[in-house]
Amino acid sequence: MTSGVRVGVLGPVRAWRDGTALDLGSPRQRALLACLALDEGRPVSLDRLIDALWEDDPAPTVTPMVRSYVSRLRGVLGHEHLVRLGGGYALRGVGTDLAEFHTLTAQGRHRRALALWRGDPVPELTGRYGQATRTQLDDLRLTAIEAACEQELAAGAAGGLVPELLDVVARHPLRERPCGLLMRAYAAAGRHAEAQAVYAEFQQLLAEELGIDPGPELARLHSGLSAGPQAPVPAQLPPDIGDFTGRAAQVDELVGELRTERERAPVVSVVSGIGGVGKTTLALHVAHAVRGDFPGGQLYVDLQGAGPAPADPVAALAGFLRALGVGDQEIPDEPQERSALFRSIVSGRRMLVVLDNAADAAQVSPLVPGDHGCGVLVTSRVRLLGLDGARVLDLTVLEGDEAVTLLAKIIGPERVAAEPEQARRLAELCGHLPLAVRVAGARLASRGTWTITSMVDRLAGERDRLRALRVRDLAVESSFELSYRQLDPGCARAFRLAAVPDSEDLSLSSAAALLGVDEDEAEELLENLVDLSLLESPSAGRYRFHDLLKVYARQQADGEREQALDRLVVHLLATLQSACEVWRLALYWAGPREGGGLRFAGSPEADRWLAAELPGIWPVVAQRGDAVAVRLLRLLEERVDRMVHQREFRKAAEAVKQDAEARGDLETAAGAVCVLGSVLFTVGEHAQAEPLLRAAAGHARDRILLCEITTLLALVIATRLDYPAAVEVALAAVRAGRESGDPAAEARALTNLAQIQLRTDQAEEALVHITAVIGLVRPVKTVDFEVSIMGDVLTALGRHAEAIPCYTEALEAYRAQGLVQMSVENLVLLADAHLRTGQLEQALAQADEALALSVEIEDQVNEARALLARGETLVELGEPDEGQECLRRSLAIYDSLDITSPRLDRIRASLVAD
Repeated sequence: MTSGVRVGVLGPVRAWRDGTALDLGSPRQRALLACLALDEGRPVSLDRLIDALWEDDPAPTVTPMVRSYVSRLRGVLGHEHLVRLGGGYALRGVGTDLAEFHTLTAQGRHRRALALWRGDPVPELTGRYGQATRTQLDDLRLTAIEAACEQELAAGAAGGLVPELLDVVARHPLRERPCGLLMRAYAAAGRHAEAQAVYAEFQQLLAEELGIDPGPELARLHSGLSAGPQAPVPAQLPPDIGDFTGRAAQVDELVGELRTERERAPVVSVVSGIGGVGKTTLALHVAHAVRGDFPGGQLYVDLQGAGPAPADPVAALAGFLRALGVGDQEIPDEPQERSALFRSIVSGRRMLVVLDNAADAAQVSPLVPGDHGCGVLVTSRVRLLGLDGARVLDLTVLEGDEAVTLLAKIIGPERVAAEPEQARRLAELCGHLPLAVRVAGARLASRGTWTITSMVDRLAGERDRLRALRVRDLAVESSFELSYRQLDPGCARAFRLAAVPDSEDLSLSSAAALLGVDEDEAEELLENLVDLSLLESPSAGRYRFHDLLKVYARQQADGEREQALDRLVVHLLATLQSACEVWRLALYWAGPREGGGLRFAGSPEADRWLAAELPGIWPVVAQRGDAVAVRLLRLLEERVDRMVHQREFRKAAEAVKQDAEARGDLETAAGAVCVLGSVLFTVGEHAQAEPLLRAAAGHARDRILLCEITTLLALVIATRLDYPAAVEVALAAVRAGRESGDPAAEARALTNLAQIQLRTDQAEEALVHITAVIGLVRPVKTVDFEVSIMGDVLTALGRHAEAIPCYTEALEAYRAQGLVQMSVENLVLLADAHLRTGQLEQALAQADEALALSVEIEDQVNEARALLARGETLVELGEPDEGQECLRRSLAIYDSLDITSPRLDRIRASLVAD
């Protein structure tokens, strides 16, 4: 039993915490929990819960009853695990046996999945909803039983399956797949007469009940059993891989395709992917799994397509014909005649042809049989899009757990168990590429005194990684070299330069800037690399490397990196400036407008661009480390939530600061500190921020930059309650803003001054300043933070009804910009304002939403604030138990953060009194 809370629905409804059973109360209360667990984390509306539990005859009091059940279940499971969300309720952070069942079946571990069932599922759910739910779950169980039996038949373990399959056929007499599995199990056990009897009974039942005949697959199986023993046939498959690991979904897909007979043409499945990803290993494993479905035999050839001299398909045909009993003198010399003879001999036979390591479609086409009963399995580094009728499976690397399992099979499970974290790290450094894991494992296996940690250390440096992944005749670098040396000059250059940025993937527009070409040319080059399995395209217009392939490509790009990176960073800056224009964000400190970049028709289009590009901008900024990088970061601050992206802001700003200081560029370093200080202030690390900002203020020559730094410094000083010093620095910031000549800079400083005045009971003065600010900035930018401060000022003056539209406007602006943390703050402020004006339902809805979002982004301060607002609202709504529990949880968080206030003291005293 895993740690934490777990709910079981594959049987009577149960729940456990850390393996200990929990008391879930009445049957209907357990039924409610089942409804939530079956939706696997998605919110379930109140109406759906009522329909499921009471169907057509709900009593007038059912809504309070649902809330009562929820409250009791929260007490058992924990409030953090049963949350109110979107007008309904949802389980969060809770494991379920149903989710584990789905995971195991997706991995092909069907017997393990079936072991999770504890009897008839969810008997607590009654009526139509309960019956429909059990029918769906029973279908899942039956499919898993069939898949498990299929696996065991393929592995030759047929003997023990007959009783189980007899039971399944008895319970599902009209289902064809169990019937076929039972026939195969009987046949494998030598009981052919009983297999024939199963078919005859099924055929009669279908005719009587449905008026139809069995499907072609079952009929073919029956014919094969009737024909008796077959003459010797080719069996050229190389051995299956003894340590084959993972790939359950891909195995199932390929096996399913090869077992599906087409009407007029053979099934052709292509497995493509980069060198070393395990294409041949997968193909051979699948071929052995389906060899029993191809009684006509199995042919195999290595076409050597990745090497400098691919095999001649005409010669491969000669080998096939010999294997089929054709003498050398009878093999035609003319290629088309040879191919025609091959197809004639194969006609009418169910044969499997495995064409390994193909170079292109032209090499494969002559080797494809014409008979619809045949199957062809091809592996290639090229996607073979020109091969008619072929279905292509793009094979990617192993999952993390699969890679570790493969390592354990090579070096022994006891060595992995001794260093589990390092084993996972080794798999990561190998990029989860099977060849790389095999090489690293082979080195460890041949050196019993080496620890996994020692191998991790050898792979830690990017430049040494490929050199270390070499053992005997296995080398990852050599595998990549075969593909790279076959590229034309344009594709080779694109391959090298696309690897220059540290970002995980690359958009088409960024790639074009990186390469210095237009988007059409860039797309043609990159799509060629995708077809050659040297790049991946996770979505239209986006490209990425496998980790190790990127290391190899970078090593070929020495001497070209800096210019390519310069082109990319300027493109990103120019595009972000265009986005700021449609967002109506002031650009007073952003520097001169760059040429080039993308243009946007409106804010939604710019939002989509930023959402897609943001993950890749952070590492590029850290790579660049100069004034342009600072401009990028400071533009991002205007649109990107500092709380949500605090780690990215901090890492990038620190990298730029260190690079600039190393070059002696203190002005650029000060710009980086401005960003870093803003993040530190946002996350509450004021003591770390103050000395950095004071030092940066001494190096800032630009008046706008000085205004920004001193504005932030004043807020930091105010957090330690030294308001006179904070006001003095804030006034200096206002002066610097005025001296800069830019009204937006002055407005930023005035906003800060108003915030500090709020804390010194100068709300009237703050109202004057914030009103002036809004007048300055509304014509040139979206008003969000400023109007929120206006709401704070009005709240301080007791004008709560007037504050509501201010907070509402700020919230809408933040939501439009995707700024989650700022949205949470304004939701809490709105909840408080609605509470104070007696609008309790609105207050509760906003507190609920703020609580869910704050937990999601791990913002403890706003979580405590949301719980406070929620608790006070619930008390006013006449739900004191749940309300007081929220207040206690809020106080616990405030205590852990060492935060106090008169309001918190009053609430603590009221809870003690109650």
